[in-house]
Amino acid sequence: MKKVFVLILAACLFGTTALAQSASLPLDEENEFASFDKDVVEYEIWEGMPYRQIKKIYDFHDWQKADNDPYSPWGAGICSFVIPGLGQIINGEVGIGLAYMGGILLSEFSTIVFASLAVATAGDDFSTAFAIGSLASLITAGVLDVCSIFGAYRMAARKNLLFQDLHSSDVSFTPGITMIPNGDGRSFTPGLSLRVNF
Repeated sequence: MKKVFVLILAACLFGTTALAQSASLPLDEENEFASFDKDVVEYEIWEGMPYRQIKKIYDFHDWQKADNDPYSPWGAGICSFVIPGLGQIINGEVGIGLAYMGGILLSEFSTIVFASLAVATAGDDFSTAFAIGSLASLITAGVLDVCSIFGAYRMAARKNLLFQDLHSSDVSFTPGITMIPNGDGRSFTPGLSLRVNF
């Protein structure tokens, strides 16, 4: 009986939600409903843009490797694996990198403090609490390390997307000589090739 009641309640909620969404669309003469477009927000981008703004504009999933990318996401991730925060510093975000390093150092320091207190009070009831505190500090350090690795990868990918947008148009001219066969033999024709990337 309870399952039937829950299913009826879910169907009612789904029906009302769908009805409310369709009622909010404006009417159009040609179609039953006009197309509903989200407002497109255009952002101004520039060289040296702060990362907090880059993060709002670019999704790191959209990054595809290009030959002229200035940042290496995998390299930044590996550097942050070795020393948490180093990948962020290599990507040019020194403040974020130092924050990760400080968090790891604080977590490791608290692990040492909790472990030494647990050893010092081995016969007391406090040793369990200190051991739990030490474990919590180690888990915190591990979480910060993983966040630093993924953060460095994402940061490099987003900064590469910004770089690609800023340097996306490229025009180059290449001189060349083409050999064209004619009735008398071969003739050489000079030319100029135009290459445009955008």
